[in-house]
Amino acid sequence: VSLTIDGTHAVSAKEIRAVLATQPGGRWPWSRKSTFDQAAFEDDLERIRRLYQDRGYADARIDHVDVAFNDARDAVKVAVTINEGEPLRIASGSFVGFEAVAPEVLAGLDRSSVDAGKVRDRGTVAALRQRILDLLRDHGYAYAKVNATEKDVGQNRMALTFTATPGPPATFGAITVVGAHTLEDRIIRRQLIV
Repeated sequence: VSLTIDGTHAVSAKEIRAVLATQPGGRWPWSRKSTFDQAAFEDDLERIRRLYQDRGYADARIDHVDVAFNDARDAVKVAVTINEGEPLRIASGSFVGFEAVAPEVLAGLDRSSVDAGKVRDRGTVAALRQRILDLLRDHGYAYAKVNATEKDVGQNRMALTFTATPGPPATFGAITVVGAHTLEDRIIRRQLIV
């Protein structure tokens, strides 16, 4: 199988190949041989569309697909041409529900990945949501929840909102060491990060 992907700009052909089941064979005689499966290839086309949607290109489409077998039907050349379309951009990014949290908790948080004008990437949004949640939990909000929501504001733009429900601050109570026969309690307590 020979696989060519054209029309890519926002997502590289290498990134696209990484999610596909259809893979090109090696060029050396001892390389792994690949086979072409039409059903798997149809699924691959849907994987490409979903990848672009996740990256903020909801209008991306596959303009052309060419599958050409040789005369002996033991080799195939596959060519895919993609039209990425216009990206979905962030119109605004807001953070709600952080009033109860000390300002220094989120002071070092890099929010630039969701600045206005950036292309909305679901992976980036999910990663920022997780970083916020981790910061809250690291600062004593063990029951914190953070949601990221999107609202269409027209013209391929969306408003992104991170909403936090920190919950009550959690504190440690008395620490009891049980079952330590060979070490003294003070040695074990010294190792705890509390």
